[in-house]
Amino acid sequence: MTEELSKKPVTISRDELYRQVWQNPMGQLAAAYGISGNGLAKICRKLAVPYPGRGYWARKTAGQKVSPVRLLDKAAGIPSQVA
Repeated sequence: MTEELSKKPVTISRDELYRQVWQNPMGQLAAAYGISGNGLAKICRKLAVPYPGRGYWARKTAGQKVSPVRLLDKAAGIPSQVA
């Protein structure tokens, strides 16, 4: 992520957000977008995107087996992207 992302509004799809939150720690990803980790978690909840729980990255770094939670199909009333 570049610093440019935090300076202008970004539109992101559920699929892209899901991919990003399972590839990068929430704090780092949120900082790249110029928001707090809690703000990013709220966006994930709004779009029904599962994100790693507390300790996920520590377990992964320690070599333990971790697996992402599958992204379920979008239910009625859930937006497909957020700006």
